[in-house]
Amino acid sequence: MASQINADGLCAAVVHWLEYQRLCLRRRMLTELTLRMPIGEYFISNKNRVLSEKTCTRNGVRVSFDYVLSRKPRTVTDVIELKFVNGK
Repeated sequence: MASQINADGLCAAVVHWLEYQRLCLRRRMLTELTLRMPIGEYFISNKNRVLSEKTCTRNGVRVSFDYVLSRKPRTVTDVIELKFVNGK
């Protein structure tokens, strides 16, 4: 099944949010945790059901994801794991 995520739209939303945070002098406060806010808001605004910090078990292995997206109840369409890289 193909992903329902509009990668260009998601990237644009995050870039604009990061620029706003930079202009507000909040650069030092940016972490992987703070990135959850614009990403979650983007998914919600695009009619996705968002389950945050979901742990799934697959083949007996527990795996945690930052986001699990669903367009219908009990149907997973995408899973997202965030990685924040600070360009120091």
